[in-house]
Amino acid sequence: MPDVSITGLRLKSVLQGPVFWWHAIWSMGQARAAPGNISARARTINGTHHTLTVWDSEAAMRALHGTSTGKTLGYHTATPPGCEDVHQIWPDRGRTV
Repeated sequence: MPDVSITGLRLKSVLQGPVFWWHAIWSMGQARAAPGNISARARTINGTHHTLTVWDSEAAMRALHGTSTGKTLGYHTATPPGCEDVHQIWPDRGRTV
């Protein structure tokens, strides 16, 4: 059964945008190339920058570490959610980091 990771991050200031985007693009490339990654997608919804990654195991999902603040959510599922589902799942079930 695949493992899902959802993150949602908001910029504290517009001035942080360039640094945030540099890290976001780099991290998405790392996730897509990581062993065990099934898919990696990103979308901005209501000012929150979300990622949705699907992994073949929890160990593969946890092997890639990030450095940001916001909320994260990881869980097992038979059917991974679509990007349109992320902002409905994440606010209630996400854990602040």
